[in-house]
Amino acid sequence: MDFIAPKTTPSLWTSLPPQRHATRSRTRSHPHRILISIFFVHTQVLAFGMTEEVRKELGPTASDPLAKFKIFEGNWPSNSIIFPLLMPGTLGALIVLYEHKIFIWGVLWGINSFGMCSS
Repeated sequence: MDFIAPKTTPSLWTSLPPQRHATRSRTRSHPHRILISIFFVHTQVLAFGMTEEVRKELGPTASDPLAKFKIFEGNWPSNSIIFPLLMPGTLGALIVLYEHKIFIWGVLWGINSFGMCSS
């Protein structure tokens, strides 16, 4: 999964003095940290589910009309593949991984997964 963060304009940070570098880097990395934390929470919830007790522990939402949609069972299969930077080689390896999976399932089921009908 690739994360696309909004790009800040250079004019926003050129007026800051050099000692404000920590604030600048913290502000720039903040959206990415939020997305990463949501990614890990979704992976955990898919594996273990979300019960009524856990949902109540997260906050007071007794009058939430969507509460019944926030509770579900776990045990949903999912793959989480993390890489530091999306490079052409990394993307190619990911595509090859999924093509190989399709090929193996085709062999096991006795079908030609990549066969195309030509007219």
